[in-house]
Amino acid sequence: MRLRARCGNTPSTNEPTARSGHQRDFEISVATDCTAAADGFHEPALAGMAAIFATVGPWTTLLPSA
Repeated sequence: MRLRARCGNTPSTNEPTARSGHQRDFEISVATDCTAAADGFHEPALAGMAAIFATVGPWTTLLPSA
């Protein structure tokens, strides 16, 4: 199963959703160009998810090839 977090505030909505999905054995992908946060919060949240449980990158690299 896959969970793709998108369109939201990275540290306050996407990170908890992605972490919850990881705990339920979902494959986690987070699109860096479809999420946002205030200065100083976005990159650390993405880096933390990438280091522990998520594939992080632009949405075009996360979609399977057609």
